[in-house]
Amino acid sequence: QNYPNPFNPKTSIEYSIADLKNGQRRGETSSTFSVSLNVYDTLGNLIRTLVDKQQPPGNYKVRFDAQNLPSGLYIYKLQVDGLSETKKMMLLK
Repeated sequence: QNYPNPFNPKTSIEYSIADLKNGQRRGETSSTFSVSLNVYDTLGNLIRTLVDKQQPPGNYKVRFDAQNLPSGLYIYKLQVDGLSETKKMMLLK
């Protein structure tokens, strides 16, 4: 989940990418995963792409600055190699 929530006008979104590669042994290099993190309004319009790249397993933190957006409910969707998670966040000005 993002923190703080509700926010004004900046928030941080933290996410983790687990190493799901079967049979991986210590010392082997980890795979990278296709990661996208997008923010949408309640009508489903894309507001901003925060992440769109290959990333290795690990913990990540992204700042979202909504200074030029109106107050309201926003949805962010994290996709990692076809798996997705959607959460809500509230902008209060």
